[in-house]
Amino acid sequence: MTNNHAQKAMRRAKSGTKALRDIRRQQLDTSLIIPKLPFQRLVREIAEDFKSNLRFQQSAILTLQEAAECFLIREFEMTNLLAIHVKRVTIQAKDMILVRRLQDMMFNHGAVGLIDGNVSHPGMKVR
Repeated sequence: MTNNHAQKAMRRAKSGTKALRDIRRQQLDTSLIIPKLPFQRLVREIAEDFKSNLRFQQSAILTLQEAAECFLIREFEMTNLLAIHVKRVTIQAKDMILVRRLQDMMFNHGAVGLIDGNVSHPGMKVR
């Protein structure tokens, strides 16, 4: 009896604790996320559509990969903020669409349209 009570029962961690720990660990990690060779093949495949027999320095591929990952991380961060704003924990395609639309309005049409309501964006209803 004393032996059983002497040992504390292992508590079960709250749901999502491991996931949050993994997220924090990955946020501190500065290494690239996308494997290098598949990314390199993708870059070469896309470049082939514009001009054949292009050659790339390895540093150019690495720079493209860093920029692409930076862009994607920012997109997912903003999409996640949008999902949190509407009280969801799961991002949805419509969140990403809205993020892209807001960015398009901000950077291609100027922020003035967002403030005064004079937005000439297809499908946008102005009240």
